[in-house]
Amino acid sequence: MSKLELGHLIHEALRHTLKEQETFLKHKCVQDLLPIIQGLSKFTLELESWYSDKYHLKDRCDYFLKEAQRLEAEADRISENIWDSALLSLTPIFQKIQSHHAASLNDKSYTKQLRAQYNNFRLALLEQVAGARFLENNSDLGEEIERIFVQYLERRLGTSVRVLRGGHIYDYENNRSGQIDIIITPSDSLGFCPADTGSGKYNVMVDQVIAAISITSRLTADKLRNRLQELQKIPVFLQKEQSYSVLKDHAWPLCYIVGAESDDLDKLEEVWDAAGSAEDKHAPQMLILLDSGYLMARTACWPTSRCGKTQ
Repeated sequence: MSKLELGHLIHEALRHTLKEQETFLKHKCVQDLLPIIQGLSKFTLELESWYSDKYHLKDRCDYFLKEAQRLEAEADRISENIWDSALLSLTPIFQKIQSHHAASLNDKSYTKQLRAQYNNFRLALLEQVAGARFLENNSDLGEEIERIFVQYLERRLGTSVRVLRGGHIYDYENNRSGQIDIIITPSDSLGFCPADTGSGKYNVMVDQVIAAISITSRLTADKLRNRLQELQKIPVFLQKEQSYSVLKDHAWPLCYIVGAESDDLDKLEEVWDAAGSAEDKHAPQMLILLDSGYLMARTACWPTSRCGKTQ
């Protein structure tokens, strides 16, 4: 686990601790719980100090785990004295931080390094998106998030492809997709921009499309269902087997869904696990949650087959 990943986990712990403190402040026996509230305030300040130094983090996992356990024990004691429930839950998230940190110290494999590198990419994008949230207008925010991803993909993918800021995908029967946020094509593709602007929306034939990417600033379970349904509107490349026989069992185009932030991860996983049936024309290869991680079909190969499962 890189320092950037550890910093992200500490940030999540900080948010969780503040929520616990808010719960205690709203408790009907708030006067009796003042020692816990004061302890949480000191705990939060120390945690914030640890997080603010995230690029030069020291190993303080054991200290914060012990403090969390002490505060929980004190809350249990007061709860028994006042005969009212006042449960405090801090230990699990700090046990997670400690176990992840310990595992990272013992794991020197290439796989671990590669995973850390991709998580660094993800978290760096998350920080850019967090900065974009200072824009007060929702439409400005949406455009800025798309611009962040387009510029990132252009830097990473190089000049052999074009990264288009959205548009529609057509087939030769004039079937058309809905609005696609980002479309990736070969650099010499025949797509055109109706407005004839350098960064405008494009109309592209399906046989020219490498990938279609759906992006949202905040992904919920309902939004994920809608995004999955929108992907099914992309026309099928019926001549794929004749044109590219080696790719006959693989997806065309590759489809991805990106959420800058997410709500209930368990609900998102339920929707994701239910996706990719044989009836679907297009199954996403990956769900990318900048604040949580990556989700792939559990049985997927790379690239994945058309319905998201190995043959």
